[in-house]
Amino acid sequence: MVEISVIVPVYNCEEFLKDCVESVVSQKMPSCLTCEILLINDGSTDKSGEICDEFSRKFSFVRVFHTKNKGVSAARNKGVEESAGEWIVFLDADDVLDQGSFQLLYDISFFKYDVVRFGVFTLKKGGERNLLNARYSSSLEEYSRLVLERETILGVWGGIYSKKLFKDANITFLEDLKYGEDWLCLYTLLLYSSSFYYLNQCIYGYRFNENSATKKRQEHVEITTLIAYERMLSLARSKGVELKECSLNRVRFDLRRERKKKFFEIRTCSYLDELEVALNRYVPQSFLCDLKCCKNTKHVLLVVFFEVLYQMYRIYKFIKK
Repeated sequence: MVEISVIVPVYNCEEFLKDCVESVVSQKMPSCLTCEILLINDGSTDKSGEICDEFSRKFSFVRVFHTKNKGVSAARNKGVEESAGEWIVFLDADDVLDQGSFQLLYDISFFKYDVVRFGVFTLKKGGERNLLNARYSSSLEEYSRLVLERETILGVWGGIYSKKLFKDANITFLEDLKYGEDWLCLYTLLLYSSSFYYLNQCIYGYRFNENSATKKRQEHVEITTLIAYERMLSLARSKGVELKECSLNRVRFDLRRERKKKFFEIRTCSYLDELEVALNRYVPQSFLCDLKCCKNTKHVLLVVFFEVLYQMYRIYKFIKK
């Protein structure tokens, strides 16, 4: 008998939590598989905790842990630590697993691999479902490269993992990183795995939630994803992974571009100051190199706009002194 642990970090997600858990409890399991659900209530202030307790009273295989709010990384680490299963699935509290997911995984003998990744569909209001287009590969080396270069799905959701891999390689989610932590963890799992399978079926439903933390206005430059990327490069080099400079330039450009776009929401001098320091520290790249990485006219306009803006801002600060 093979047991799967589905780990669900929960924080203020009362609107979608029932759909999430019911998508798992309603699965038809192959006879040789069992499943437990670990709901890690990360200090929710809405009714999420009560919903978790309702499910645990109704289903013996649903276990609930109420913790102080420490973030999604701490919640996932708690889930891995408390899990009884040999295989781990991470499911966000506003997402779902499609019906027949475990049967499809069983059909490809997922238990023969350290890491199995699968396709993702998006969920929108009204029940609209669409394929989440992303590159993929059945090769472990190639898929790892796609993750490092941000060319595929970067979350730990969208896969099933051997718990033994976490233990043997001492892999955890870094709790000092608010963003980018699962990108780093996924890449680490891939680097340490010895077997891999890509299931080309969309069985994970990712919901676009406008109330999620990543959609909220941020007054400061988000640097934890940059730190995660820096650590990934260090890990890759320590494992002897060959890194192509042109590919790294494209990743740096994407990370720089994402943070520059945020300026149009914030529009403060302090953000510009933080931005210049953060980009030079973690993803330094020349103006000409950024231009070469542009994929369309919008990208070019953004790069040129910021180059002019920086020069004008430096002149302004010099005159002000």
